[in-house]
Amino acid sequence: MIQDKKQRLRARMRELLREHRGGVSVAHWKSILSLPEWEKSATVLLYAPLPEEVDPMPLLALHSSPTFLFPRVEGKSLGLYRYSNICKWKQGPFGLREPDSENWDQAFPWQIDLAIIPGVAFDSRGFRLGRGGGYYDRLLAHPEFRGRKIGLCWDFQLLPSVPREPHDIVMDQVISG
Repeated sequence: MIQDKKQRLRARMRELLREHRGGVSVAHWKSILSLPEWEKSATVLLYAPLPEEVDPMPLLALHSSPTFLFPRVEGKSLGLYRYSNICKWKQGPFGLREPDSENWDQAFPWQIDLAIIPGVAFDSRGFRLGRGGGYYDRLLAHPEFRGRKIGLCWDFQLLPSVPREPHDIVMDQVISG
């Protein structure tokens, strides 16, 4: 029943996302850079966006003090890799741009101070509807993960509520714009 609700909502949101086209957003960056946790964070998890998602990549150039990590799909989990400007990217499953594990240093969940997380939809309580694979939920539920979780979305992706299950991980905050 919950899975059916999630699938229907994902389908509706994907249609809206395709029409929106995503892109860069100065308002999102300003909100992230103004977080007290941003200044305190030594290591920040970002993501390489799909075309319709909010693009957090300009944060790499705007601020150089934290170490940035990026996820890579590895089986049913997300591996974590440390970014440097000489690292190469490759096309991963689901059309995602991912770290090429050949030239990125591996990182670990306990190293993340601040995690910027994409989603299909979020609600005002911080619940997140992902793409359905559970990759981020497993990463954020890892017993060694201690970072602050920030959902990043467009205004139309922030809904009054999203269907949720016991394994779904709640965000500490959602930034929309």
